[in-house]
Amino acid sequence: MAIEAIDHFYQTSQWTKKDALKPCHKRCNGIQCRYKLFTGEGPMGYWAIYGNTILRRVKCPYCKLYSICVQGVTQCCAAHVDEFPHRSKMISQPRDRRKQPPVWLKKEILIEQDNRCFYCESPFTSWYVKGDGHPIKLRLNWDHITPFEYTMNNNNDNFVAACHLCNTIKGRRIFETIEEAKNWLRLQQLLPPSRRF
Repeated sequence: MAIEAIDHFYQTSQWTKKDALKPCHKRCNGIQCRYKLFTGEGPMGYWAIYGNTILRRVKCPYCKLYSICVQGVTQCCAAHVDEFPHRSKMISQPRDRRKQPPVWLKKEILIEQDNRCFYCESPFTSWYVKGDGHPIKLRLNWDHITPFEYTMNNNNDNFVAACHLCNTIKGRRIFETIEEAKNWLRLQQLLPPSRRF
């Protein structure tokens, strides 16, 4: 790790070089201490990723143990910590198996969406004429709003009912808003398959 990057860190944080250059042993000359502080092994801490949940973990200034920090307060000794980590650490992996929503949620979603596609609002089991003139029947697919590939999020609020065309065209794309996704998918359905995406 470059010393310039470490120096930049000190310029943008409340920690001073004098605080960090206290040698941990005679041969250290402060370099090891600066490295520990910059990489998060020191008081700075890290963002701990537990599956789909991200929490801030910092070294408590009182008990010297790593603790979860909520709204700037450690949960072990209630110490106030103002620093924000610059790195993350995967503590546990999320479930890596894609799943469908439970039956009760499927019924709720279909009632809420009036048995229509979330994106194009076409009724399921209706007919759609493809660009080549062949009609196809719209089938129901369960779509992850935020693609499963990125977040592995199988939470109930991440599911919608979509027709198989919208689900296929959307694929693993991420949109800033739902309206942006709907408009983009409607435009893609108007184009012939050779000009999509």
